Amino acid sequence: MHKTTQNTLRAIGLAVASLLAVGGTLLVGQPAANAVAPSAVAPAGTATPKPKATPKKDKLAWRKDGERLFKAKDYRGAVEAYTQAIKLGDTVAATYAGRGEALIKIAKYTEAIDDLDIAIEKNDTETEYFLLRGRAYGKLGKREEAFADFDAALKLDSSLARAHIEHGDVFYDASEYDEAIEYYDKAIALDAESSRAYNNRGNAYSGKGDEEKAIEDYTKSLEIENDSVTLANRCWSYRILAEFAKARKDCDAAVAADKNEPFAYESRARLNYTEDEYSDALADVDKAIELGGGTASLANLRGNVYYSLDDYEKAIENYSEAIELSPETAAYYDNRGDTYSQIEKYDLAIKDLTKAIALKPDYALAYRHRGEAHTSLGDYAAALKDLDKAISLKPEDYDSYISRGNVHFDKKDYKRSIAEYGKAIKLDEARSIGWAYRGDAYYQLNDYKSALADLNKAIELRKGWAYAHNTRGNVYYSSKEYKKAI
Repeated sequence: MHKTTQNTLRAIGLAVASLLAVGGTLLVGQPAANAVAPSAVAPAGTATPKPKATPKKDKLAWRKDGERLFKAKDYRGAVEAYTQAIKLGDTVAATYAGRGEALIKIAKYTEAIDDLDIAIEKNDTETEYFLLRGRAYGKLGKREEAFADFDAALKLDSSLARAHIEHGDVFYDASEYDEAIEYYDKAIALDAESSRAYNNRGNAYSGKGDEEKAIEDYTKSLEIENDSVTLANRCWSYRILAEFAKARKDCDAAVAADKNEPFAYESRARLNYTEDEYSDALADVDKAIELGGGTASLANLRGNVYYSLDDYEKAIENYSEAIELSPETAAYYDNRGDTYSQIEKYDLAIKDLTKAIALKPDYALAYRHRGEAHTSLGDYAAALKDLDKAISLKPEDYDSYISRGNVHFDKKDYKRSIAEYGKAIKLDEARSIGWAYRGDAYYQLNDYKSALADLNKAIELRKGWAYAHNTRGNVYYSSKEYKKAI
């Protein structure tokens, strides 16, 4: 999923007249290269001076730390700093709102609402507080409360485009993309220079699968403001369109624009994974997590990378982490279940895949994976039932026909396996596996001519594939063409 921009450079802060903190980056100085070290021993007769007490921070200093840490995207640190300020008596609305916004960033939505309730009680004329509380309600799925807060903000300022953006974000998070676009359109009508509105509308178009329109909106957003998140979003869309050079340029630019933005590294990690650059993908995933992007989707992505590296134990470890973080996401159970099959733990595989199907009854891939696990256990009736279901849900899935062909092959019903492999080939003639498996089935029926034709095609598509070469060697041997077999 693409990432929405949420005024990441804006934080509720210290200034009495202003609610938005700018903050700075704290730089720790280095001693000069030629500095002389102080004497370790005081001169005779001189009293050793008492060390100066470190001055304690007051509440305003802690509030400023909260603003600075928020801007640096250290949201947990910001929460702690604001908490210290409140403990010392800093009870102004802006401090509670600042902590509330930081709590939203670390998905502590209920606690955020508590803080924003206090902020609004202290100052019920600040639109920002209503928008933030509405966002938190939206994340909890409490639409009625969220929309009421956005309406309250609009009553205070009818020209507030951000209220429509936040409204659209609630629909976007629920994958209701047309409704989201409707509100982003309203925001743009009020403010044609809102980079965030274009970015988030681009996300909605991408969610609908219209990557071309998404890229148009991301490009418009970037014309208004060069933003790391938007660059990463456009990289994502270019990757989906297989325009990898453009994707690479945007992902690298996203990281360069903000080296502390987790999503920039996540988007580049996905690009690296797509291009089989697994070491680089792992490095980017680890960096995203280090920067605070410890999400279920990142754990799942890291599991996918380890799976591709055939490190199934680490893959399972990461899929398990994803499940712990998001226990209602069917894809994570499917991934772990498929990985259990790779290490022949078929009972565990079937358990996970059954859970995936329970969470998402129309999940064709989970049915296929469970059918494959049943095949490995020799339960062909259960396997065919699952694979039939997978194909009924997704009749264009090449691999489901291959898997159903494998069941018939294992049952030595080679004519049926040939028919299934043929259906797969019709869907994609450029994939070698269907040709090779059908060639093997023809070989089992002693139809050497057909077997050679299919195996030659498989080898043409995938040179050096040991399975296809070995099977063709068997065909030549059975045909008594021993030199060719060798």
